[in-house]
Amino acid sequence: LPQATLSVPKSKGARAELASLHGDAGEWEAAIREYEALLEFEPGSDMTYTRIAVAYHNLRRFHQAEENYLQALEIRSDQLFAMHQLGALYSGSGMADKAIPVLNRALSLYPNYPPVKLTLMRVYAASDDVETTIAFGRATLKQHPELEEVHDHLINALINESAWEDALDAVGRAIEADPGRAKLWYASAAIHRITGALDSAIVSLEHGLTLDPAYPELRSEIPTLAKALLDKGRVEACIKLCTKGLEIDSKNAELWAVSGSAFLAQGMSEDAARLFREALANDPDHAEAKRMLEQMTSP
Repeated sequence: LPQATLSVPKSKGARAELASLHGDAGEWEAAIREYEALLEFEPGSDMTYTRIAVAYHNLRRFHQAEENYLQALEIRSDQLFAMHQLGALYSGSGMADKAIPVLNRALSLYPNYPPVKLTLMRVYAASDDVETTIAFGRATLKQHPELEEVHDHLINALINESAWEDALDAVGRAIEADPGRAKLWYASAAIHRITGALDSAIVSLEHGLTLDPAYPELRSEIPTLAKALLDKGRVEACIKLCTKGLEIDSKNAELWAVSGSAFLAQGMSEDAARLFREALANDPDHAEAKRMLEQMTSP
């Protein structure tokens, strides 16, 4: 006869271990089942409710996640992880009005916890409150200059306000914190160009290209800066920059076209026509190269 078997209930430790394993594997539904079963052993555990909330959060079941974060905070009102994750949940759901009070409460209890400051900076940066974004970013970076994303949000806010001098100062501070970020050298080059400091723009651009010659924004800045030089009558500097740019990206039709305009400004029509044709070889629809060639060949 077949033997009867008894189902042995899992112990508290076994439940906790199994829930953790499911969570580590990204098996969130299974993790929720185990954590909810674990509540039978510890109904007042704020961390178990928080872990259930995290699982629902990862499943994008935000209402259930919110309920469990709030339950965790009902049990322990100063639980940092639950406050931070609830704030992040509200932020990710576009509910800044709910996110900001939760995150500010977390900061009032734990004023030196960088992840909360970063999340709150993201909320402010996504809002229309530029003044608060700038003020909070500056205050945060005084304590935590290592937070790259806060630097980036602050720089963007200042640029959007056309506060060029302050934006350049913010870029400089970000470079001090991490001089190896090509993105910052692009920002420096672009701001210098906009403000007319073309020699400083060249220095920043070349430094950035040394760090990462494939960085898209840096590449796109080369013809933009070259045209600015040409507009100021600095033809030799324009040609030099275009030549360097074409060494990096020989298929850049805009660079060929700007080079053509520079040679034409020097009265070198044949070379200019050749360069315009190179631009069209790389981009048959390049409007400026087409227009210049037609102008040069028309009777």
